Amino acid sequence: VKQILPGGLHLVGFKPATELRDCLQIRKSSFLYPEEELGKGSTCAFIALHQKMLELDQVAVVWAQLSASLPPRLAVLVAQEEEVDDVGQLVPPGMNLIYMPFAEDFRNTEEEVFAQRGAPPELADSEMVAAAQRVIQAVQLEDFNCRDVENPALQRHYVTLEALALDFDKDQALPEVQDYTLPDKEGMKRAAKVFENFKAEVFGAAHDQEEAEENMASQAKAQAGAKRKADSLSTSSQVVQEIDWNRHVDDGTLAKLTVDKLKAYCIANKVPTSSANKATLIERIIDHVRKQRV
Repeated sequence: VKQILPGGLHLVGFKPATELRDCLQIRKSSFLYPEEELGKGSTCAFIALHQKMLELDQVAVVWAQLSASLPPRLAVLVAQEEEVDDVGQLVPPGMNLIYMPFAEDFRNTEEEVFAQRGAPPELADSEMVAAAQRVIQAVQLEDFNCRDVENPALQRHYVTLEALALDFDKDQALPEVQDYTLPDKEGMKRAAKVFENFKAEVFGAAHDQEEAEENMASQAKAQAGAKRKADSLSTSSQVVQEIDWNRHVDDGTLAKLTVDKLKAYCIANKVPTSSANKATLIERIIDHVRKQRV
């Protein structure tokens, strides 16, 4: 079945807006508004539906198939009311298309998972919760508004355009762009003690030492693996030097060598060995030797 429904939005019914929970949104929404040139009368119908949904505090449940190549998704239309101030429009009127999850998208909560396993969940005690609360209070953002944060990449683009337009010298430094998306390091330093207390309360006072020991063990394991690989390459190189590969290729006697020796040649000369039996290894070695002669 290539297409279950014709493209577009198909109304299923209406539900109270209070039943729409934030946790049901599984991907970014789409903003919809009418286009009179594409559908005559669409603006009138859209405005009537938009105003009535706001008046009754209802959302529309729809099947949405915005492209013939995509499967239909269950979604809701949420009316967005226009907001204006003395300067102009802040929020435009329209419909937000919010995609809903299917039954398979829901996951069991931790309590249900632990109940199935027959083991009690490991919950945070009151001291851990209090430590987390102190962290949240220590890094509160005062009067934060995302509309006040400029896009640093776009600001750098503007600075570059300005430099080109004003014909800056090559040696002249461009004005520095303030990146407000970076963490407040000074503010984090002031709250360092709160973070340390939280870490000690949740993970234990010896967490840093245990983490350092784990890192040292991981590094030692990685070094041991690198040493084994180096020893293997050294052994492979030694085996390759002891055998006259050109003579074996000319005489057709590569099959008399063991698979380990054939693989040693491949490893030493960076010839692929994955998913290869003895016959395949021989073919690859013959091709490599003949290419070396050219």
